[in-house]
Amino acid sequence: MRTTVIGKRAGTVLSATALAWGAVFAVSTPAVAVQGGKPARAADYPWAVAIKPPLLPFAYCGGTLVAPTKVLTAGHCVDAFRKAPGLVEVVAGRDRIRSTGGTRVGVARVWRDPHFAKFTAQGETGYRNDVAVLTLKSPINAPVLSLAGPHSKDLYRPGRTARILGWGTTASGALDGGTLRTATTRVIADSSCASAGSYADAYDPRQYTCAGDFAHGGVDTCDFDSGTPLVIDGVLAGITSWGVGCGKPGHPGLYTRVSTFSAEITAQLGSR
Repeated sequence: MRTTVIGKRAGTVLSATALAWGAVFAVSTPAVAVQGGKPARAADYPWAVAIKPPLLPFAYCGGTLVAPTKVLTAGHCVDAFRKAPGLVEVVAGRDRIRSTGGTRVGVARVWRDPHFAKFTAQGETGYRNDVAVLTLKSPINAPVLSLAGPHSKDLYRPGRTARILGWGTTASGALDGGTLRTATTRVIADSSCASAGSYADAYDPRQYTCAGDFAHGGVDTCDFDSGTPLVIDGVLAGITSWGVGCGKPGHPGLYTRVSTFSAEITAQLGSR
């Protein structure tokens, strides 16, 4: 996990506004946009949304529309605006963040799992209970994605095909984010990700599922993809959380296991 200060692309002059936003949005991003994937059409994934400051053309996290006024994202994505939700907006239906298409909606309220916590593992920042729900100021007229339930164990069976997507970068430290990309990958056995050569005791199978190519790496979520969905069999099974590097062999991306938190998430869907 790397701490990335968000600002404009390298080689341009940062305005005072951009610098101010950069200071506010110094966020920890998963070292796990999508590496090894291809450009995608937002119309094909209408429940996928970007989270961004209203006045700046970048998205620093993503999320999933799970009800017309509710977006599920990672808990660490809301660090900078949990008490000031007006600092960000949600954008749906946009292939490129710098374009003007799609739907923009402000955030009215933020809920984060009360047991959210940070820790350090292998020089990276990791997260526990990495779940948050954004309540929007107005509904988004788009299909929503259903949640993995508490008995959805088969979704996490090793070898299951999973889809990842996001507007982030294609390599750790790259500056090529801003275009929606997607890739297919596979669920990896918990025992592999908890092995000594991988995440060891930092990997908690109730907290996470892991997905990627364990032996070779190469297909992964990456910087600024935090909060984006891991989709298995048309169901929201995971939330991009953290990892070591992007597409690194032996260190696939870690995704918050939605089934573990389904009761808490569902309770938020009924709140105003």
